[in-house]
Amino acid sequence: MRRGRLLGYLVSLGAAICYAGTSVLTRKGLIEYAPPLVGLTISLVVGTLAFAITEARTPWSALASKRRGLYYFLLAGVAGALGLIANYFALSVAPVVLVSPITSINPLISITCVWLFMQRSEKVTLRVLVGALLVLAGVALITVGRNAT
Repeated sequence: MRRGRLLGYLVSLGAAICYAGTSVLTRKGLIEYAPPLVGLTISLVVGTLAFAITEARTPWSALASKRRGLYYFLLAGVAGALGLIANYFALSVAPVVLVSPITSINPLISITCVWLFMQRSEKVTLRVLVGALLVLAGVALITVGRNAT
């Protein structure tokens, strides 16, 4: 396995761990402290400060020369914000053990979008598709099992 790919897997695993912790902490905060938009605002401010500290030396001039990339980032920001708002509202009314698996279908949606819009730069293989469908099957089992009890 190439070193870059291994690093990508490890960083992805770290992201999954952070996201899992975020869901639990968010649910706890929403139960004990604040409504969804207040909690989200606090989280985003802290995240923005952390990002500003870690990326303070990044050359922003490189982004200015590639305007099309900027539009993709703006659209990603809107989509991400809408996703966060929906996630916080979901966590305010439903348990983490239900919300988290449902939001975990995002790889299936991402793979569909890659297949629709990025066929030239990324390939959706049978193995990737089967893996995504297994994730979806797991979500269905958890959701149906949760509703049955």
